[in-house]
Amino acid sequence: MLSDSSRIGNIDGTIQLVNFHLSDSRTGLDRQEEVIRDSKKLIFLKNADLSNLRSQERNCGDVIAKSSTSGIYEIVIPSYSKTPFKVACDARTDRGGWTIILRRTDGSENFSRDWNTYKNGFGSLDGEFFLGLDKIHALTSDTSMELLVALEDFEGDIRYERYDRFGIANEDKQYALSTLGEASGTAGDSLRKHHQMKWSTMDRNNDLMVKIPCAAFYTAG
Repeated sequence: MLSDSSRIGNIDGTIQLVNFHLSDSRTGLDRQEEVIRDSKKLIFLKNADLSNLRSQERNCGDVIAKSSTSGIYEIVIPSYSKTPFKVACDARTDRGGWTIILRRTDGSENFSRDWNTYKNGFGSLDGEFFLGLDKIHALTSDTSMELLVALEDFEGDIRYERYDRFGIANEDKQYALSTLGEASGTAGDSLRKHHQMKWSTMDRNNDLMVKIPCAAFYTAG
């Protein structure tokens, strides 16, 4: 999940965006534990500051501050497009405001896709999906974001990892993982070794693997 004050996580399934509330006496980890048990595999982004609300919602932090209900909503990021696009918003996790950027839960969606498909996004917002690299870049460039990754295995073991800053570069820089803040959680900091690394897909290899590119080995971008 993504939120204004980025934190990243690595899950077997979903990505979301959320707002980070410094005034809450409980830790984000304590508050998130309850939600992860219901949402299985999620990745979230979230806004760090809700004090500067805009008339046109630009992320789920703005949306949930007004509606307080999870669902699919339209947002506008002028630097990306003047036309609204739809996102899945989470109003429950860590006091709400998360934008889901990736969800994988049942294997119904094929994640072994080419560069342009990952660039534009694919899947269904009410099922398995990837939001799209251009949209994620726009979200993380428009304001400071935190990332949350929630994971659940087949035995029901639930883990999470959170990064207090997260952002990716644009296509000219191959959507490199340009910003990665401090990590906390129980899943382990698996993203640290990918900091500043470029995105790779089945048809465009930008990693350092020679014999078997990562996208081919893991059958996903």
